[in-house]
Amino acid sequence: MGLYSGDEPIRRLDNAVPQRPSASQSLASQYTETNQNPSYKPETTVAEQSEILQAQHDIDETIGQMRENLASISERGSKLDTLSDKTGKLTISP
Repeated sequence: MGLYSGDEPIRRLDNAVPQRPSASQSLASQYTETNQNPSYKPETTVAEQSEILQAQHDIDETIGQMRENLASISERGSKLDTLSDKTGKLTISP
């Protein structure tokens, strides 16, 4: 009689030991997961989170300053238009 009698199930050896994914497979799966799941967030350390929060704070401050600058530019433009109208009236007046 042979090694396999037919009464027992055949075990596949390639599934018996879990295979560790290669670096390229791991990166590919991360890329796929991040593109398919917008809420996917990779694990970050406390230091990385602190840096991210600081960067976000800096960005928020910069955006606020830019909005103030745009408001000032708009106000200055209005004043220049008014001044230009007044000087135009003065040169036309006899």
